Amino acid sequence: MLIAAICLLHLVQAAALKLDDRPRSLPVILVHIHKGFGSWACQQAAFSNGESVVAPAENCNWIPHDTHARSIEGHTVANTIAELRVKHMTSGGFTFGMIERPLWAEDYRWTHFHYAVLMRHPLKEMDSNLNYEIARDDHKDAWWSLSSLKRALGLDPDSKGDDWLDLLLSMIQHRKQGRLLNNYGWSSWKALDNFKIRVLVAEAWTLPPGGVNRTHLEMAVERLNKFYAVGAADEDDVIDANCQLFDRLRWTNVSASLKVNTAPFAKLNLTRGREEVLRRLNALDFELYEHARALAEEGQGPARRRPRRFLHLVE
Repeated sequence: MLIAAICLLHLVQAAALKLDDRPRSLPVILVHIHKGFGSWACQQAAFSNGESVVAPAENCNWIPHDTHARSIEGHTVANTIAELRVKHMTSGGFTFGMIERPLWAEDYRWTHFHYAVLMRHPLKEMDSNLNYEIARDDHKDAWWSLSSLKRALGLDPDSKGDDWLDLLLSMIQHRKQGRLLNNYGWSSWKALDNFKIRVLVAEAWTLPPGGVNRTHLEMAVERLNKFYAVGAADEDDVIDANCQLFDRLRWTNVSASLKVNTAPFAKLNLTRGREEVLRRLNALDFELYEHARALAEEGQGPARRRPRRFLHLVE
């Protein structure tokens, strides 16, 4: 723990030297980590703060290349799409877009875009993914449904209760992939296995359960340090409306919104025991989140002198 704390302190100290401190002069790409207030951010950009949002788009994600369901298989494809994104955003005069899928190194075009991210607390994000993605069973034959996950776990797809969750966490803990889906597309179990790192570093996306290591954390930190604006909500999903993220984006009309997504099924509650397991399994994601918080504070600048105005965000 002491070594990890020292490493994190070193990363935090380095962050202030690397944060992109240019005045906003380029279009913004907000990295949308799934269930991390992306729908809310899209509302704020499109309806409250005058951004010219990329089109065509789904939830501010450029269609068809940057949506949640899009799978990008490797560096070559990512490079081609990145070049297309630069041309499309430039020719269309768009000022804002989001990417809601894993980003390869080629997706980051630092000279063409300002990159931003809003980090949600890992446990809150995992809880949301459990309720909106992993526990979804409204389409029982869909590959992303709970029934399909139960089959992959060797369970009766019609079984009741949440024993499947304990079995899934056990497989991640013991680094067993079994029949769990693992390709370049959406795999629900990854939302419980250092998901933030897998998204910022697509090179880690197809690693098996428990495969994300400190090297991948360092890659994520290196990329995050180059971002233009970073924000982080706390464990209660609260963020300061006058924080660095919105100040640097020049979003002066930020407000809380009504709940965007609703779940047509019973809510799963993470028990204290499961929270402890999830913290252990996602220790590197927690380090990345704490680094994002420190990075946001380091880059606060003049915004630090503005009065705080707290918003409770919803997803």
